[in-house]
This record gives sequence, C-alpha cells and structure tokens, in this order.
Amino acid sequence: MSLLQTIKLENKPAGAGTIKNSTFGLVLQVLTAEIVKVLDKEKKEVDSLKLTGTTLNGNSQLPEGSRIVVHFRDNLESAISNFKKGQGRTALVNKSNAEGSTVTLEACYLAKEPEDGLPVVNSRWVNTLTVKDVAEHANRSFITDAYATAPRISFDVPNPIGAEPKKVTFPVNAKSIELVVENEGVRGKQEFSREWAAGKLAQLKGTDNLKVTIDQVSPGEAVKIDGPTAFAEAMTKQLGVGTRALTLLRVTDGAEVITRAVYVPFKKVGEDYVPDVAKALTELGEKNIFRNVPNAQLWAAVESGGLTLEAIPGYRLTYAGNPHKDDNAAFKLVNDFKKGNTARYDLMFGADPASFAKVLLPGIARKDGVDSFSPTNVISDEPGTFAPTQLATKFIGKPAAPAAASEASLDDVDPEPDAGIEDHAENGPRP
Repeated sequence: MSLLQTIKLENKPAGAGTIKNSTFGLVLQVLTAEIVKVLDKEKKEVDSLKLTGTTLNGNSQLPEGSRIVVHFRDNLESAISNFKKGQGRTALVNKSNAEGSTVTLEACYLAKEPEDGLPVVNSRWVNTLTVKDVAEHANRSFITDAYATAPRISFDVPNPIGAEPKKVTFPVNAKSIELVVENEGVRGKQEFSREWAAGKLAQLKGTDNLKVTIDQVSPGEAVKIDGPTAFAEAMTKQLGVGTRALTLLRVTDGAEVITRAVYVPFKKVGEDYVPDVAKALTELGEKNIFRNVPNAQLWAAVESGGLTLEAIPGYRLTYAGNPHKDDNAAFKLVNDFKKGNTARYDLMFGADPASFAKVLLPGIARKDGVDSFSPTNVISDEPGTFAPTQLATKFIGKPAAPAAASEASLDDVDPEPDAGIEDHAENGPRP
C-alpha cells in the first residue's frame, strides 16, 4: 500500500488519457494569401484558400517558427469568405496584402508531401487574430501551453422553482450536474440536466447576470514545494496574480497522485478588488490541504522526501464580449449551448467537466498579465483529455499514454466563425 493510501486510510472518517481526434491548432503569421484552383471530392475544379507563413506556436508535430504552406478542406468557400471577413475585402487581391497579419487555424494535420520544400498543413478553419497596422488589433494576443477545462456558463437562475438554485455554473460539456439544494427546509442532492440549463438561459433578460468563463492552468510553470515556507511563497505568488487566480495543488508518493484546486478569495480595498491571499493561506492552514491527509503528516512526509508536492498556477478567464449581445464569441457559445450545439466542446474536452485538454486561447489582452486577458475562442492545441492527476510536469509524472483514437473528429462538427475542477461556486460577486 502506498504512503498516501496509508495516510488517508488512517484518517478517513467512519488511467490513461484519451484522444478524441488526431488534429492540432496553430497560430500563423501570414506571409502570403491567395486563391488557388483545387479539385473537390467530385473532382471538379473549385476555388480554395492557400496561405504561407510562420507558426507562432509549436507542438509535437511542428516546432514554433516553422515556415509552412496551408491548404483547406471541406469548407473551401467558407475559408475564403471568413478570411476576407477578418482581413478585409481586398486581402486576396494581391498575395502580399495580408503579410504580417496573424490567423488561427483549427483541426490541422500534416500532409505527407511537402510543397515548394515546405511542410504542408491541411486545416479545416481559419479565423483572423490580427490585421497588420490596424490599431484596434494591437491588444489582440493568445495563450499557448495551457491546459483548460471546458468553458462554463454562469448565470442567475430566472424564476427558480422548488429546489432550483438561485445561481448556477454549468460546464458546456456536462450532460448534467449534481447540486446540494434545499427544498422546504430539507437539504439534499439533485441533478440538473443540460436541457434544464438551456431552458433557463432562454428565459434570461438582457440585463440579467450572465458570463462565460474558462479555467486554465500552466503545468510548465509548476513549482516544487519542500515545506510550509515554500508553500506560502508559492501560493502568495500564484494566487496574488488577480482576483480569479487559482492554484492546482498535487502531491504524490510515486504510486498515487491526489489533487486540490484552490481559488483565491478577494476583498475590497478602497475602490478596488484585490486577491486575499492571507485568507486563503489561513484557511489552508486551519484545515487539511488534502482531504484525509492531516497537514502535520503531509509536511513531515514532504520534508523527508516521502512525498512530492507541487503547485501549478492557473486563472479563471472571462470570455470577451457581452454574452447578451450578438457580436462576440461569448454570445455564440451561449447561443450554441441553448440550441444543443455542444459537439465541438464534447469532442475537445470529453464528457468529464473536470478533465483538461491542451488548448490555444486567442483573445484580448488589455495589459500585460493573465489577469487582463479575455479569450475570444478556445482551440484544440493537441488531442487528448487528462484528469488533474494525469497532467505532466517536471516534478510529477509523465504524459499519460493516450488510448486508441476515436473515430470522432472535429471535422464532424461546425467550426467557430470569425467573431470580427473543484469548488466552482462563486464567492460572491467576483470582479
């Protein structure tokens, strides 16, 4: 029996990752863009978009900084129209008109044969991130090397009946969630379906509270903790980033990994809301950091080398745009959820709302720092879903060997058009 199992059993009161598709996402700085003639599935000659450029992110198949050629499949006319929508009507008049702009590419795979000596990427969809020399795009950016859970829709429940909650946060890939509720003075658990949430969303008015968030963590920035002092330092740094900061704590004895997600509380200082790291540390010190693992035994085992403890930084990001207004990705996500169009998120994140997937997050950066970043989309970076215990860092574990690929792929769902864990309950109105 492992050390962690022994500790938990003494104090207990009376698998592998999965692949859903084999494609990846890219951010590309455009060099050339043109319309070329290709043969469609029926061997007819049709117009298609061709791009060349440099990758601004890397993955297991293409390193960052790769010069590539990009062709498209299936939605050929849509790729052309969406590129023009983002880049402007004259973007394809000359090959160099879009040079220096950046786009995101979804559901990509490497073709077998190179073209003009360059690797060829076949993509299903393109969205504009920036247009060169457009001042309004100066604050557009993207986050890479991030693992995220599925986006969540939070709202005040209109006209709650019986045991229905007054507020709810619903993961878009969940078929149902179970909540602790109270009905006529009796507390108990009740299941609420995706259809129930969609119906309640349809009743919201334009002024009702509604937001879309996504939790992301950065395993590459994990910090090893060797005792209480290092723990306080790591938590102060990670939770002090902003009012929606989170830390994914993980501990292992080499045989088992257990996890705990900590969301920072906040307080108001003058006119500003700031993270209350001191309160978080006090609460973690007064209670067990990990369930059934007393802190005294935890620290003794960590300091002796019997356990490895780490802290992975993360942040709960709020989607850009007003989800009530039909001109942004937040609205599109909520609208798709209400219509039951969630296949894209089901494939990307799997069925478990607590699972992580490696993603690209294009968005708007109002200033430096993750606390000022608002996503406008979520793109699958590389295939696979992972439980919090399965994320790989330089301190704990290696990437879980993925199961055999599913026949399902992002080619089977509609792409996103260009829009021009634990303790998910909110601690009051969070800024």
